[in-house]
Amino acid sequence: MKSFLTLLLACFGIGAVPAHAKPVELYRFQNDDGVTVLAQSIPSDLVHKGYEVVSEDGTVLRVVARELTTEERKERDRKLEEEKAAKDAGAARARHDLELTKLYASARDVEEARDRKLLSIDTAAATTKANLESLKLKKQHLEEQAADREREGLAPSADILDNLKILETQIEEKNRELEKRKVERQQVTEQFNLDLERIKLLYGIGPVKAAQATSAH
Repeated sequence: MKSFLTLLLACFGIGAVPAHAKPVELYRFQNDDGVTVLAQSIPSDLVHKGYEVVSEDGTVLRVVARELTTEERKERDRKLEEEKAAKDAGAARARHDLELTKLYASARDVEEARDRKLLSIDTAAATTKANLESLKLKKQHLEEQAADREREGLAPSADILDNLKILETQIEEKNRELEKRKVERQQVTEQFNLDLERIKLLYGIGPVKAAQATSAH
């Protein structure tokens, strides 16, 4: 049985802990000397070093990490950027793989698409070359006319000079166009080669199987 004193104290709420009372929280941290301290508060100038909040029985309630240094923040941000880039690259790869499997049912389909594209580029380049040769012949003809006039003691006519300038501009444009076709052909070849290797991987075609699939067509 409870003693009379205990009952009396209970009646007046003396010595009893209210059910709604907030548990006591203590701070565990290291002071400037590196000594671990347990106190009811923590100096503001030590908060940046991090601390633990514990209960009276020593149970860790939560942990507040120390502030990162400038270099540590930079390293953290760098790693986060790398992780994001890797994640984005993986998502882009998955989208590209889906597009490839929609476009091509086999490695042979990739090769045929590549050959068609390269043929188109080569045909356009051949047309440009033919036009370029025609322009060069016209320029040569005008230069011969100008030389004839000079041998006769006459200056080249204004028409000849104007047409030569026009032809020189057109020849430069055709040369630039040919160079662009050359670069385009290289880029297309490289991209199709990458797609071909990827399709082989996606469809599980090794070197031997790829050769057999190609010969079967």
